[in-house]
Amino acid sequence: MDILTNIQQESFEYDGYKFSKTKEVEAKTISKEKLWEALTNSGISNELRSDIFSNSQNETTRFSVIRITKLT
Repeated sequence: MDILTNIQQESFEYDGYKFSKTKEVEAKTISKEKLWEALTNSGISNELRSDIFSNSQNETTRFSVIRITKLT
């Protein structure tokens, strides 16, 4: 479908579907091991270090993608 690659709009409807581009979010990644090492070397309390590490595992990276929604 050439319309997807050539379109300059943020969203459009086609054949009962809405196509929209999501915003790109810049993100950096770090391995779990490197994160734990950095937290350990920071000198913060074990409780705070564990909280930061646990909370970081819930984060996900979102790249710019095309979202397709079926219109009703």
